[in-house]
Amino acid sequence: KMVESRVSDRGNQVELTFTVGARTYAIALNKTGEVGGHIKITEGAKVLVDRPLTQEVMEQHGLALNAGR
Repeated sequence: KMVESRVSDRGNQVELTFTVGARTYAIALNKTGEVGGHIKITEGAKVLVDRPLTQEVMEQHGLALNAGR
C-alpha cells in the first residue's frame, strides 16, 4: 500500500519523508559529490535509527542487466 510522502530539497541533499503506522522515516541522499546520505526513523518522540548511510558501493556481479555482455 502506498503512503503519502514528501520530498524536500536540503541543499546538497534531497530528503524523502513518509509515515507508516506510528513510525516516521526520513531518508536523505546526496545530490552531488560522494555517495551517501542519512536515515532517521522515529516513533513519536523516540528515535529508533539516526545514522549516515554507507559511502561504499560494492561492485555488482551477476546482474541480469549484464547477462548479455
